[in-house]
Amino acid sequence: MNRKDSTASKATLAKLLEIKPNLFQDANSFWRLLLTDYWMSGRAFAVWDGTALYHIPETEVKVYSGSNNIVEYYMFGDRRLSTDEVIFIKDNSYM
Repeated sequence: MNRKDSTASKATLAKLLEIKPNLFQDANSFWRLLLTDYWMSGRAFAVWDGTALYHIPETEVKVYSGSNNIVEYYMFGDRRLSTDEVIFIKDNSYM
């Protein structure tokens, strides 16, 4: 990655996190939902589709891990999500 790409990536990340994470929400709504989930349950989830971030309700996500307790995938309804697609924020007491 060259310096120009790095600057563009930082600008894109800043826009996603601070202004408009997706076409349907502003940053305040997105963060309010994530933080509410985190405060109420100790965990929060966002999905990255390659261009935008979307909050998904923590009550609708199941986490599946292998025998080594490392997350292998997530289920959101009937949709299987990989670890590359999901940002999983959790309290250190969550197991």
